[in-house]
Amino acid sequence: MSTSRFPVFRLCAALILLTWASVVDAAVTVNSTILVLAREANASYSGYTLLQGYGIPFQVVDLSKAKLPALNSSADAGNYGGIVAVSGRDYSGKDDWNSVLTTAQWQQIYDYQTAFGVRLVRLNAWPSADFGVSAVSSTGVKVDQGISITNSTGFSTANLVDGAAVILSNISHYPAKITNTTTTWEIAAFAAGNGQQKSTAAVYNKIGTREQQVWFMPFATAYSPASAFVSHAWVHWMTRGLYLGFRRIYLNTQVDDNFVETELYETNKPYRIKVADFETHVSWMKDINSRMPPGSSYKIEIGHNGNGNIEAAVEKDYDSDEPLCDPQEGIEYPDQTDGPPEYKKPIGTGKDIWPRNIKTYTWSMECMQLDPLLVWFMKPANRDAYLHVSHTFTHEDETNATYADVVKEIQWNQKWFDLIGFSKQATFSPNGLIPPGITGLHNGDALRAWVENKIVYAVGDNSRPVLMDVAQRVSVKLLLFPW
Repeated sequence: MSTSRFPVFRLCAALILLTWASVVDAAVTVNSTILVLAREANASYSGYTLLQGYGIPFQVVDLSKAKLPALNSSADAGNYGGIVAVSGRDYSGKDDWNSVLTTAQWQQIYDYQTAFGVRLVRLNAWPSADFGVSAVSSTGVKVDQGISITNSTGFSTANLVDGAAVILSNISHYPAKITNTTTTWEIAAFAAGNGQQKSTAAVYNKIGTREQQVWFMPFATAYSPASAFVSHAWVHWMTRGLYLGFRRIYLNTQVDDNFVETELYETNKPYRIKVADFETHVSWMKDINSRMPPGSSYKIEIGHNGNGNIEAAVEKDYDSDEPLCDPQEGIEYPDQTDGPPEYKKPIGTGKDIWPRNIKTYTWSMECMQLDPLLVWFMKPANRDAYLHVSHTFTHEDETNATYADVVKEIQWNQKWFDLIGFSKQATFSPNGLIPPGITGLHNGDALRAWVENKIVYAVGDNSRPVLMDVAQRVSVKLLLFPW
């Protein structure tokens, strides 16, 4: 929870721009802190998680233990730039705020809104005449139902698409219908289906000059993607898209096995990604970026296996009168025998499978550039259109791999990245690794080889719960080894 004071923004500068019609005194200031009111401690979480994610300052008040704080310190200085009231009514429609806030205190909140142009958001509210609606069901709805924004004009900075539905799953909610069209407009709807009719999910109220947004559903942001999705609507509406903090959505897509052949799922025939495939995706990424909000950036990250480049180059060089590749083969070894995905290899066990006759990396750039795919990637514009990370040199499975083999897998790919000029580029991740098949996370020898060679961030697999802890510890450099 954040309760620290942040610099205030002056409503006099934002009065015309943001149409805060209720504010008439140019000397009025309002702190940017958002006040989150809850009837008890467990109810507050969904009222502040999105604020926390944005970096917006907030203050949580559990009204079962504390009094309503002073909303303003003087007639021209407001303490809060927005108010969120979490869990307004229970399923039966009974008012369950009266034990913590009196009618006079609610009026105090409303008067503060009017005087300072501050907006109020009601989450998990039961449909009632207070909000210009009535309930469609007397007990609420407990089946999964789609929810979508129907009118985003009041929070366009959230960049939500009207009509794009997400499924509200495992959350009881309270479909409504508008009864007062003078004060009330729909901003979100529950979709028809699963035995339900289309109904109102959220409304905007303008009562005199006072404004509020009301949602007829709980906000379980701890586990509900739909709750997190629609929360952007009330955050941007309450702050008018002007807030201290930031909004970041992190999306990373990785394509593994670049340069090596991969058997296609349906045909079992080998396929090697071609230059045309990468050129198509450069155009695709440009189109995606052109349609995202200002300040956004998206790039595909490529996991490279350098041995695939050597194999392709050697094949081109095979019938040459003056061969450029030495040796005249890539790294080859017999098929591996591996344990189950969660097998924990005893440290120091296993058998080396890398060939003993190849001791050092000796292939020249002239050899490596016999591969047209490498030539394409070495052009700066093509290289920098993507992000890059190691996927080991040969793609050896590391469930049973020895320490010596894993060292070679890491170091030889590092050497390859050095030679092609990727290692010093901002688009390359020198400390990251995509382990082949997400293996090695239970192999102490592999983990030791990674860390000793400055690999401290490894891609995991959150569909395998036993990996989540060890992957996290690798990523924050907390692994301790017994050697």
